[in-house]
Amino acid sequence: MDSKKPKNGGYSSVELIMVFCMLLVSGVIATPSLRGILSAYRGSSAARNISAQMHLARIRAGSDFTRTQLSLDTVNNTFQLRVYDNDDPTCTVSTPSCWKLEGGINSLGNGVSFGYGTISTPPPGLGAVAQSTDVYFNSRGMPVTMSGSPVADYAVYLNNNGKYYAVTVSVTGLVSTFRYANSTWSAL
Repeated sequence: MDSKKPKNGGYSSVELIMVFCMLLVSGVIATPSLRGILSAYRGSSAARNISAQMHLARIRAGSDFTRTQLSLDTVNNTFQLRVYDNDDPTCTVSTPSCWKLEGGINSLGNGVSFGYGTISTPPPGLGAVAQSTDVYFNSRGMPVTMSGSPVADYAVYLNNNGKYYAVTVSVTGLVSTFRYANSTWSAL
């Protein structure tokens, strides 16, 4: 008869400490690259959100046969979609109460702000670098000024800790999103 003691199947304290130390070192090594990835995600996400709001503004203007406005608050880093009230005969486009907020106020991501820094080269299709604060669309989905004149140079620039993005609208209403890298704009 063989009497063997059963072995204990657990881990020793030394083994657990070594695994914990390896996990700690891996976390310290991965943190800087994870920060960069999250920062890039926040910037491109903000650009895509503004692009989506511009598309929605074009569609809403056409569906209600009215005007829409994407209003950008460059101080608080927020943006909102407003629809002009055609049903009120006392309304004019310059009356603030005639623009109805739709969908709430949207905020840019943490670390993302409006601006283009020292960039002097505009994205393709634009003549100059200039930050738009209000983007208007007429009932045909074309970009216009507040008074209704066609405009072809709407551009929204975003700064994400030194990484830049632009959302532009062509005279036909085409919304495009760009990223600035290596002194050139490329489609996002």
